[in-house]
Amino acid sequence: MTSPEDLTRPVPPPPHPGPTEREAGETPFGTISSAVVREWARAQGYDLPDRGRIPWHITQAWEQSR
Repeated sequence: MTSPEDLTRPVPPPPHPGPTEREAGETPFGTISSAVVREWARAQGYDLPDRGRIPWHITQAWEQSR
């Protein structure tokens, strides 16, 4: 039987799932970190700007190198 005290007691929050293991360069949402791809691309000799969209062929080359 539920007592009046049970109805006023705060309910604890659900447990947090905790961090999961991710591959290098992957963000928490499963997308690729552009900073990691840019660093890799420059080390491979690709020329690309600091900002803006990373060309598809560079992203594909990075994924194939993993």
